[in-house]
Amino acid sequence: MNEDAPSTPTARLQPFTVETFASLRLPTDPQMAPDGASVAFVLNDWIPERPTARGRIWAVETDGGEPRPLTAGSKDEGSPRWSPDGRQLAFTANHGAEDRDRPQLYLVARAGGEPRRVCLVANGVGDVQWAPDGGRIAFLSLDGEEPSSEPKLNEPARHRRLWTVRPESDTPEPVTPAGLTVWRYAWSPKSDAIAVWYTAGPYESDWYRGQIGVVPAAGGAVRQLTQLTRQADAFAWSLDGTRLAFVQGEWSDRGLVGGDICVIPREGGTPRNLTPGIECSPSWCRWLPDGTRLLYAGWDGVSSQIGLVDAGTGERTALSRDFVVGDRGWPRVSATNDLRRFVTQHAEERHRARRASPGGG
Repeated sequence: MNEDAPSTPTARLQPFTVETFASLRLPTDPQMAPDGASVAFVLNDWIPERPTARGRIWAVETDGGEPRPLTAGSKDEGSPRWSPDGRQLAFTANHGAEDRDRPQLYLVARAGGEPRRVCLVANGVGDVQWAPDGGRIAFLSLDGEEPSSEPKLNEPARHRRLWTVRPESDTPEPVTPAGLTVWRYAWSPKSDAIAVWYTAGPYESDWYRGQIGVVPAAGGAVRQLTQLTRQADAFAWSLDGTRLAFVQGEWSDRGLVGGDICVIPREGGTPRNLTPGIECSPSWCRWLPDGTRLLYAGWDGVSSQIGLVDAGTGERTALSRDFVVGDRGWPRVSATNDLRRFVTQHAEERHRARRASPGGG
């Protein structure tokens, strides 16, 4: 027994004051670079005389070294997403009046420097994703003008539409038609289509009755794939683009993802449940390059689990347990394409790059 260790848990407790809270710096949303050599993340810290924390894009090398800010961001930044070639990051930022006080889409070089705004969108952008071929960047944005009258309690909700923009252009193009709301989406491997979780209504209650569909990346009608009675999220295309994996469950709130991993052909049909009776609750998945297995992360009691599931047999192999991963409501990781290196947020160390060899190498 270590005689220097505290004899009771109370010996480790420290008073928590307003000053303590204001001193917290919380890394979130870690994203692994395609080559696995660097991780981008959002560092949230508190600024004097500001009512909320400020998010700023930082990066750190996975082989060690000090984290560094990629921008001089004095305003809120978020959603860092690497370009497929790893040379730059897309992210959202609200730089005040010039951005119409809405988060806009920016690009910054991997080494950092002065960001470039890609386009100006009246209602701002969110949920940024690069096309796998690097030719376009997708995002979600509200339709219509923001109501200006008060009170706003009975005002109609606005649809959330899917758009794309080319990195060298300043003109966004709509992907989904007006009159639909897209809640979540995922690019196909060939960048020719996008899977969406969508509804005909714009209200939060409509989300519970959504369906999975596919829309051409160039825009057009959404082709419905499913007739689900529960919610779906965490979409993952197989590398050949013929199948779509997703997590299906019955959730109290949007963003609390957990349930079974299912697979559906690109043409649609009845989803096949890969994890009936699973003892944990997957919340994220990604296909391995061999196309026969998926890496998953999810809830496991009060902790998290990372493991493999065979898409043919449903056989599961746990790789890691008793290690909390992901943000508060969603255990998940960010990985290189070969899944041999991934990064996740951890409750104690906040961000950690870990090597894994699910492919057996």
